[in-house]
Amino acid sequence: KVRNVGVKGAELSGIIIGKDKKENLIIDSMRIDYSISGILNRVIDNVTINGLSMVLEYRDGSLSISGLNDLISKKEVNSKNNNSTRTVFVKRFQITGSKARLIYNSESINITFSLSAESLSQNRLS
Repeated sequence: KVRNVGVKGAELSGIIIGKDKKENLIIDSMRIDYSISGILNRVIDNVTINGLSMVLEYRDGSLSISGLNDLISKKEVNSKNNNSTRTVFVKRFQITGSKARLIYNSESINITFSLSAESLSQNRLS
């Protein structure tokens, strides 16, 4: 659901990624901060995700995220068909108030987490 879109940012809520109703990637809310000049230069000032819920499964030496695997597969198909993909630079990225359920050897472990990443350079990599 799009809650707000303006010249300085956008707010979304109730984002569900994946096919399986039980084990989707769910985002309660997302805020994207940008400027007009930043958008023209493919630069986003900040992305904040609040209330991310996901299921991780570790099997056969590989970690998968339920809901995300289908999305990545679709992106790979689209990028093969479209050679003009554009890179967007995000200066700051945050995930707050989030949880993951890790499934490993038929056991389930609940993990709460927050994450923050910020570019140390104002220069954009292409």
